Amino acid sequence: MICKVNACEAARMCGEVKEFDELVHIDDLKRYAQEILRQSQKALFITRSGWGILFFDGRTFYGIPGIQILKNIDSVGAGDTTVAAIASALASGASFEEAGILGNLASAVTVQKLQQTGTASPQEILEMAPAADYIFRPELADDIRHSIFFRDTEIEIASPDISLGHIEHAIFDHDGTISSLRQGWEGIMEPVMVRSILGDRYHLVEEVTYH
Repeated sequence: MICKVNACEAARMCGEVKEFDELVHIDDLKRYAQEILRQSQKALFITRSGWGILFFDGRTFYGIPGIQILKNIDSVGAGDTTVAAIASALASGASFEEAGILGNLASAVTVQKLQQTGTASPQEILEMAPAADYIFRPELADDIRHSIFFRDTEIEIASPDISLGHIEHAIFDHDGTISSLRQGWEGIMEPVMVRSILGDRYHLVEEVTYH
């Protein structure tokens, strides 16, 4: 036996209340997982809606990132699909991690089928796998207070576990200022970047240079 609950159910099982569409922080999920496993003595999967799946077997946490779907979705049947895919994978000898990855991909297929209890065929899952756009640490985007910065700078460290000291290449991303794909983004970012580029000269530079 294993346990599969969603983040809200996990919170309720531990005496807390979370809204269905609320992003539950990974630290809280790990705390819930430890308490549920202590009670049940069974490994468990906690699904996080669009933010992926967390697995815990009493020794190791394994986080499976969510998959970004940039169109209308219908969540009916997604949880059932996840359970079915995980059970099928485990029955065929897959590891817990592999089963979670399969369940995550299968549910991403299902939610794209509107106004129906969606299903995911093997072919659809195989087509989803190489094209999946994974969401990296959604907690950082949801609450900047969880961010970690390099000492005395505004440079955010997205992956604190990465060993530094042997960096050979750096990429500077101009973000939306040079992108024509994000309608309206240029108008927001242009004054920000102009101020950043001009620095101390921002209030002093002649009008021609400013424009």
